Formats: sequence, structure tokens, C-alpha cells
Amino acid sequence: MLILRVLTAVIGLPLVILLLSQGSQTSVLWFFGVCSAIAVHEAALMVLPEFDSLFALHPAMVEARKASKKQFQKPQSEFSKSTYRRAALLCALGMLLLYFAVASVQVQSGLGIVISALGVAILSSIFLTRGIDAEVSRMSGILVTIVYAGLPWILIWNLYVMRPGASLVFMLLAIVWGGDTGAYFGGRFFGRHKLSPLKSPKKTWEGAIAGMSVSIGASILIEVYGGSPMGGLLLAVAAGIVGGSLGQLGDLVESVIKRFARVKDSGALFPGHGGFLDRVDGLLVAAPGLWVLFSLLQNMQLLARTQ
Repeated sequence: MLILRVLTAVIGLPLVILLLSQGSQTSVLWFFGVCSAIAVHEAALMVLPEFDSLFALHPAMVEARKASKKQFQKPQSEFSKSTYRRAALLCALGMLLLYFAVASVQVQSGLGIVISALGVAILSSIFLTRGIDAEVSRMSGILVTIVYAGLPWILIWNLYVMRPGASLVFMLLAIVWGGDTGAYFGGRFFGRHKLSPLKSPKKTWEGAIAGMSVSIGASILIEVYGGSPMGGLLLAVAAGIVGGSLGQLGDLVESVIKRFARVKDSGALFPGHGGFLDRVDGLLVAAPGLWVLFSLLQNMQLLARTQ
């Protein structure tokens, strides 16, 4: 398993670095868009069936069926995997359209588009399903998949265009993936105390500390040798702390979702790593944190110039 993880990283990481550093803005735009669609597709395949089961097994629904003297059955859609595949593809397509709509406008306008799109998703889940339980189930599943797995890629695109040379994205990748590697080896060799036994039994406090240390060190290296994206070492340390902690939190979030869906991996796209979400789970939570931090710094600098 470790050999597969290393081989996947050795092949995949240089390709990502090459695209971000040498690729055109259009190619990077498409790359993040496709990433958002793949992430939403995997999340939808995990989440939608479980939400259906959750609502179907609710005690109130069970009692209602018993009262009507009908044999209890799960929603018909649960018996058809093709139904969920179609739903997941529709979610991925919707996310791709939303991504390009928002990426082509300013942040303020993009916020309005996102809110409107989520409203359309809710309405479509109501009118395209039958039964109150199915409507609430589909509505909840769509919102979870889009908000969790899709929207962060819009912020990653914003990080890409905020600084020349994709330096902020490189810092994000270094913080999250460096921290992930540090946590893996730190936990493997020194792990003794469980971090969150119920959510992720293999994670330890020793691994988390090692991962955080590597995240901070990686952010400093990018700051020194990668064009100073944060504008100072102290700010780079702050980025490492924010991104590193949120990256590890993102790993726990996906662990919870996988346990909810009763699956070991989100997919099988990457040998040794599992699915796409298994590789980018930390990015999905760390990206909003780094985006907020850098945006606050920009606003503070702008305010200082105007005074």
C-alpha cells in the first residue's frame, strides 16, 4: 500500500505542478472545474443513498407505513444503483456549470450566483421527487455534496488568480499535502494516543503534531522560495497554522462521511490513495480558510493605504 501511495504521488504531483506553473490560465480553469465535478460525483454516490436510507428508516416513517397496513419498504430508488449514478452525474454537471458561471465573474456577483444555484437545486429536488421523505432526502444530499465537495474549488481558483505564478495554490498544496505526509509518518512511527477514535481510529495526536509541524515548515519554504505569496514569514506561519489545522479537520470530515456511507474509500481513482476525495479532502476545508485569511490581509492593507 505504501509503495502504491508513493508511486501515485511521484507520478501525479509533478503533473499538477507542471500544469499550475506552465499551463495557461484557461487550462488551469478547466482543471479545477473538472476537479469540482469529480469531487461532487464521488460525494453524491456516497451521500445520496444514505440520506434515502436515513429518512426511510426514521421512526415516524416506519410507524406511518405500519398504520397504513403497508409492508415497509425502502424507497424504490435504493434498489437501483443506476438511479444514484444518474443523480450523481446530474450533480457533477450542475457543479461544473456553477463553477464556470462563478469563475467568470467578480466575487460579489459570484456569491449571488451560488445562492441562486443552491435555491434552484432545492426547488428541483422538490419537484423532481415523489413523497415528502424523498424530497427532504434529496434536498439534503444535494446541498451536502455541492457545499462540501464543489464550492471550495471556486475558492481555489480565486487563490490561483490572486497571486502571480499560482504561488498561493502552491502554498495550499504544500501545507495540506505536506501536513498529510507528516501526519502519516508521524503517526506510523510515533503514534500512541488516539486523536478521534470514533471518527478515524488510525489518527493520533503524535501524527497530528508532526503534520502541523510539516505544514508550517512547508508554508515557510514556499514563502521564502516561492515568490512570498503571504508577504512575510509571520503571515506564512499563520497560513501554515490555519491551513494545517483545517487540512487535518478536512480529513476527519471525510472520515465521518465515509463512515456514514459505510465505505472504506470514496472511490478507486488513485492506486494506494482510494478515490479522488481521499486525496483532496484536506484541500476542501483548508482552501476556504486560506482564502479568508488572505482576503482579510488584502482588505487590511487596502484600508491602511486609504487612511
